[in-house]
Amino acid sequence: MKFYYFPSPIECAISTLYLNHKINGPRNICEITLGQMFNIHVFHSNFPTSYYANGSFLSLTIDSRLSNIQQREEFFSGIAMISYQKGLPENHLLSTIIHQLPMTQLIQQLALPYHMLTAYDISHPDIVSTLSYDFKLPKSLCLERIKPIQKLKEQSSIEKRCCELTRR
Repeated sequence: MKFYYFPSPIECAISTLYLNHKINGPRNICEITLGQMFNIHVFHSNFPTSYYANGSFLSLTIDSRLSNIQQREEFFSGIAMISYQKGLPENHLLSTIIHQLPMTQLIQQLALPYHMLTAYDISHPDIVSTLSYDFKLPKSLCLERIKPIQKLKEQSSIEKRCCELTRR
């Protein structure tokens, strides 16, 4: 029995959105490009992270005093929060499905999209550190993103062993 992970519709939509904008690896994830994809202007300043919305103008200001990894997490949190609270244009790929997930999962899936995770061995003992380094994200966010995938893989492995034992 081979392990299969079937991405959710929102994981597929996020991957499609990223791939349509030629974002196919961690190095291609750029705040400017993602901001444009979500119609959000992104700024950095020496003030706490905040967002502003006035009509169709949306902006996210990230606290530049934070570490680069914290700023990146704040960026994805801000994109998710604005998208949840202010909505997305009707023609946006995610507009009809964005509220199907809790915001924490949306943040994880925006930061670590499914199509990029397929390039990694999720069962490797150092996977969390590797993802944290490659995606420039906190280890805690990486761990929460891959835990459900690892759990499914582990269940698949147990089922495989049970099938082998019953064949003997």
